[in-house]
Amino acid sequence: MGKKLASLLLAIGLAACTGADEQPLEDESRTLDVGAGVVRRLTAVEYKNTIRDLLGMDVDVGAFPPDEETFGFDNNSSAQSVSPLLAEAYMNSAEALAEEADLAQLLPCSLDTAEPLVCAADFIREFGLQVYRRPLLDAEVDALVGVAQWGLDNADFESAMSLVLQGLLQSPSFLYRAEIGAEVDGRPDLFALDQFELASRLSYLIWGSMPDAELLNIAAENRLDKEEIAVQAKRLLADDKARATVAHFYRQWLQLKEVDHLQKDRTIFPGFNSNVAKDLRVETEMLIDHVVWDLNTDIREIFSTSQTFRNGLLSGFYGESGPTGEEFLPMASDPSKRAGILSHGSILATHAKPNQSSPIHRGLFVREQLLCHIMPEPPNDFAIIPPELDPSLSTRERFRQHREDDACAGCHAIMDPIGFGFEHFDGVGRYRAEENGEPIDASGELTVTDVDGPFLGAPGLAEKLAKSEDVQNCIMSQAFRFAYGRGESQNDLQTLEDLRIAFAEQGGGLQQLFVELTQTDAFLYRKRNDASAGGEI
Repeated sequence: MGKKLASLLLAIGLAACTGADEQPLEDESRTLDVGAGVVRRLTAVEYKNTIRDLLGMDVDVGAFPPDEETFGFDNNSSAQSVSPLLAEAYMNSAEALAEEADLAQLLPCSLDTAEPLVCAADFIREFGLQVYRRPLLDAEVDALVGVAQWGLDNADFESAMSLVLQGLLQSPSFLYRAEIGAEVDGRPDLFALDQFELASRLSYLIWGSMPDAELLNIAAENRLDKEEIAVQAKRLLADDKARATVAHFYRQWLQLKEVDHLQKDRTIFPGFNSNVAKDLRVETEMLIDHVVWDLNTDIREIFSTSQTFRNGLLSGFYGESGPTGEEFLPMASDPSKRAGILSHGSILATHAKPNQSSPIHRGLFVREQLLCHIMPEPPNDFAIIPPELDPSLSTRERFRQHREDDACAGCHAIMDPIGFGFEHFDGVGRYRAEENGEPIDASGELTVTDVDGPFLGAPGLAEKLAKSEDVQNCIMSQAFRFAYGRGESQNDLQTLEDLRIAFAEQGGGLQQLFVELTQTDAFLYRKRNDASAGGEI
């Protein structure tokens, strides 16, 4: 019966758009402009979270094809599509969930009700509000009641309602967040999001999941104005679900998920294995969480702090004194050797080669992820081959060719001087004072930034980055991309400036940045998605 349901669902389709009253600008003196509106499909993580909150069930999304990434994030609308494989995964998931769901708990009536279609309609309206994250249109209710009737004609009431649940979970209104809004008075290119659209934007930004009952009720009462959105944002941030979403943001921003896939040459780095890699990531995540949630301070503290978290396995791996048991405990690193996450094995090992360190990759990481500089791709016909290990040469000497070759010099001149500052750390992040029996030169230099100048080692670089407005603005831009599911455009310049000022004035805390992301024009409005909307910058 489940396979036949697909043809019935085609008749339901996307919700019909009803006419909406024009909405005035909140501040008519303000020149309002935002980037193009986007339709966003639930990511695998959002799907899993939503099913958890909707049905209280854990769903395995391992069969889903990986979400494509743009700007380093998996929720960018420009990369989202539904392949035949994903469509089949949605169908299989919906069927399995509907079969396992406790309908007796979900339905507003008993399974032996004498008025099954009345119960079906009530269930579709009440539960459908949570599934679609908005009230259903009468036409949508009628279509789903038709699914229930078809099920009753072919089986019993429980089977019929299982089909309805399948229909809800396969609907575009569940799988997508399509935002219609109401045209702003005098601005045919601009639309103010309605209350339920704002509620969904808010909950998926902070929880990566559907709005809860309180948020839906506030939307139904038309109380979700800009001030109330800030109140609700802070309420959502106080929930543990927010921690998971913020972690999902910084894991992608800082490329921490790559740690799980590292392969190192065991003859050169015999102590490195999957257990060490897992704990290296935990060390970094615990430090970031400590700065974001426990201290609630400037996020740039993650670069300069001497505090970290280790267990006995990592103490032994690093070859440094520290905790000896299985539990991760706070400890202070030697500030002359290590400072913040840039001295963590998770970052250092990820941006290195299997058999050696890599000044290029480490410098590139700082340029692209922390400063938001766009580095050009090397020529297609250019063979990228790292210099072979040579016991008579230091890494700095082996990589000299990149600065002398005209085809390489332009980019490497601004990457390598940063990367050389990490040379006190080998390819897995262990500290070393010498290489091939010679003292290491870990001097580096920053250029094309607001904190230009020489520095010594990773602690010296961390000190500069922790004071950099360029870094602060880059973090804000990365959060913008994650929050809105798209890149910046020319039309977002006012929003970006508002965010920059608010982020700085609020002390650079990531919690407050997530609140400020809900107060922007880009959060409250959408622009008609056409050629006039402006290109990404």
